[in-house]
Amino acid sequence: MTDHVYYHHPDDPQYSLAYVTLDRDEITTSEQDAIIEHYDLDEEFFVLYTNRGASGTVENIDGEFEDTLDQMSPQDRTITVRLLQIFEEIIEEKELE
Repeated sequence: MTDHVYYHHPDDPQYSLAYVTLDRDEITTSEQDAIIEHYDLDEEFFVLYTNRGASGTVENIDGEFEDTLDQMSPQDRTITVRLLQIFEEIIEEKELE
């Protein structure tokens, strides 16, 4: 594909890097909108790109906020969703502690 790995898939920037592995069998894409790419730079590996859509995987977002996300530019929507996902992960980690 190329001599470097993109964070956003080069053919469709709605897909973002979600996982990297040496073992293709580690990647499962059930119920996900995903693209798997094979790379061979100095070592063969596989990259999973996922498209999480406007609302991403963030749960408990009310309809009004989803409408706001849909009105944002793709770049702003991606940044907003990623920040929400980061906060979700922090909350989950704190709950486990």
